Amino acid sequence: MDIGRRIREVREEVGMAGAVLARRAGVSKNHLYMIEHGDRTPSVALLESIARELKVEPADLLTEPVPLEEASQAGQALAEPIPPEPLRSRPGVWEWLLKQGHVPREDFPALARGLSNEDEVDEAIDELHETKARILEGLRDPSVQKTLFGPVRPGDFEGRKARMGEVFRPSKLAWEVEWEIRSEYLARETALVNYGRELFVIGEAEDYLVREPVGERDRERHELMLEERRRRVLEGKYASQLAAV
Repeated sequence: MDIGRRIREVREEVGMAGAVLARRAGVSKNHLYMIEHGDRTPSVALLESIARELKVEPADLLTEPVPLEEASQAGQALAEPIPPEPLRSRPGVWEWLLKQGHVPREDFPALARGLSNEDEVDEAIDELHETKARILEGLRDPSVQKTLFGPVRPGDFEGRKARMGEVFRPSKLAWEVEWEIRSEYLARETALVNYGRELFVIGEAEDYLVREPVGERDRERHELMLEERRRRVLEGKYASQLAAV
């Protein structure tokens, strides 16, 4: 997935200089240059910031579709490889996430496939944003951090560095869970956007979710989708005529 190339394409389509985007996104011009040329991978937070400045959705900066079955695998192209047992899988953390409305990975594909039109896809994405915001807000609450990762006990450690590490342990673990959630929910949003397009192409939806097309690439993609939709409609009509003979 060439995220950097897509960022550069969208930036050039909207006519924004690299230096301007870098400043607005809060990174150096050289940092953005390295991302656009594939030498660095942006964090999920930075990708969201870049998308906001370009006035597109983060999903629009991902060039490859994300299948529904893989949508919960926490942004493999956006982050470091996830440990075999991510923090969000810990029993206490997992139970808390479920209380916040988090949908388990194995349930997400079925939930998404129950959507039948672009309005339902849009609503599902809005719900995704609301759930993510609720989870992230909770993870920044010191009382939640204490509940999930235990109280701080600096007196149990020797040496200033060890004691300081213990003081910041809950917030550090909460940040790691936040990273996992951001990555996972961005992948889920991408899957929903692509699923909405799939519904349109196969003729099950009259339209699809449009996130502010910004240039020629988006128009070309739209024309290709229309062409594929027309082809499928004609094939369906032809098949029906043959069956009636």
